[in-house]
Amino acid sequence: MTVDADDELIGRNVLKMFNWGYQTKRSGVLYSNYYWYSHGLLLSKGYSADYLESDRVQRDYRFNRKFSHLRSFRNELLFQIDSKDLLDIDGKFFNSTFDFALFVPLMELACRRVNQI
Repeated sequence: MTVDADDELIGRNVLKMFNWGYQTKRSGVLYSNYYWYSHGLLLSKGYSADYLESDRVQRDYRFNRKFSHLRSFRNELLFQIDSKDLLDIDGKFFNSTFDFALFVPLMELACRRVNQI
């Protein structure tokens, strides 16, 4: 699980919810909603399975980063990442935050096993 320094876990059951996602949905990657404190908004965005299978869209770092907050992945996916998996649509290494560079290949490897909780 990754948590950015400016994020926090809200509630006592957050880790239980992630465990539920792995146990019941057999997820490869899980990501959650996030709360924007300064605006009082709960933001809930998700991806369709067809969108997740579109390599060109996923590797475009300009797309809306819906997984940019609390997220996790199965460690076996991490060990499958190759350096070529860290390239953008132009064949250059991602020039972005770590979470985007890491989670694009993780989501591709997980295929239809990407779930929002």
